[in-house]
Amino acid sequence: MAIKKNVVLALTGATAGYHVIGNVTLDVLSRTTVASINSYVSEDTYKAGKQPLQLSSTISVEGVPEENEGAVPYIHRRLIEAKPADEKPTDERPMMYNAPDRYMLAGGEIVA
Repeated sequence: MAIKKNVVLALTGATAGYHVIGNVTLDVLSRTTVASINSYVSEDTYKAGKQPLQLSSTISVEGVPEENEGAVPYIHRRLIEAKPADEKPTDERPMMYNAPDRYMLAGGEIVA
């Protein structure tokens, strides 16, 4: 599985169109799911064994999968969801330096 969406990566300025989940971590107590995402120029470059355009991006989402849903399908679904109209950064939640936009893959297409 992967997500197709053209995104300009903040650290490199390069456009990546194919995003692959490398790792998913669940924190059941804090109800948080964290994904490490490798971004490639295209599906062809990924399948040719080329390196991602930059180090993995790490994105956290609030919530964990239900008992009958796997972690990988869950995070794919959550990563492409639209940004809520009322989404605002809060002072109580610290932001990491150069943290990627939580919604950078919103509207993307999940592909096999």
